[in-house]
Amino acid sequence: PPRSAPAVPLRPAPPAPSPSAAPAAPAAPASACPPLAGAAGAESEPALSGSQHGQTLTTAPVKRSAPKPPAPRSHPAASYLPTEGEASGAQKVRSIYRKTVNHLRNHPQAVHFKVALNWKKAGFLDYPNIISRPMDLGTVAKKLERCEYATAHALLDDVDLVWDNAIKFNGADSWIGKVAAELREIAKAKLAHAEAAYEQAQNTPSGGSGDAANALITSRDGSKVLTPQMRLQFHGNAKRLRPTEMLEMQRLVRQCCPAALSDIHTGDVKIDVDALHFQAFIRLDVYVRNILVQRV
Repeated sequence: PPRSAPAVPLRPAPPAPSPSAAPAAPAAPASACPPLAGAAGAESEPALSGSQHGQTLTTAPVKRSAPKPPAPRSHPAASYLPTEGEASGAQKVRSIYRKTVNHLRNHPQAVHFKVALNWKKAGFLDYPNIISRPMDLGTVAKKLERCEYATAHALLDDVDLVWDNAIKFNGADSWIGKVAAELREIAKAKLAHAEAAYEQAQNTPSGGSGDAANALITSRDGSKVLTPQMRLQFHGNAKRLRPTEMLEMQRLVRQCCPAALSDIHTGDVKIDVDALHFQAFIRLDVYVRNILVQRV
């Protein structure tokens, strides 16, 4: 027999609203931006409870705690900042060599080494390929003022690098290579003199004898160094020479230490006593003393 379709239960019609009943208030639209937890005036987020298949759902407010602030990050100490020992050593280097470096920059022959070379403007396009670490006296002076030289050797290395770069790029036989070689000797003498003067000031007690101050001392590499008193005494004796004797001494300086000579705007020739190396100084000192002894 044919199967009959199951009976479909009919839903009862909803009861008609009572005319006296007030219309229900429209539901408030959902906010596009839910309130932030922990903000002032924000409502707590409801939590649903009850059976999954139950007819009703009840809500229970759950308080949300404010998020904890992030832990502060620890930053490592800057590696470029000098330690206390390095800072004191750098200040000592600056106090010893500041005046000497300024004198080197103002030397008449050091005009090409006072500032960094603008190799692009000069047209030396191969300069970066030959010189890996450029250096000039202006950069040395700035680093010295910023206390970037913890030791005297670091300063001397940069000063030597100025002359090394000039000779390497231009050649030892070029005119600027020869000037750099002369300035190397001047710088070596002046820097050694500055170090010797500082060491003597530290080691000579107040009220000490003049013999101890005039004693010959040596530098760290064992080479002989002239004291400031010896150079001052030589300067005073040389001022007593007659013009013809002064011209002869000028000839001797040009022969044994030409880097100590420089022309000045008046047309005269200046002898830089601090630029005289040890052998030249002794030779000139003997010459001056012999002249003065013969006058007595």
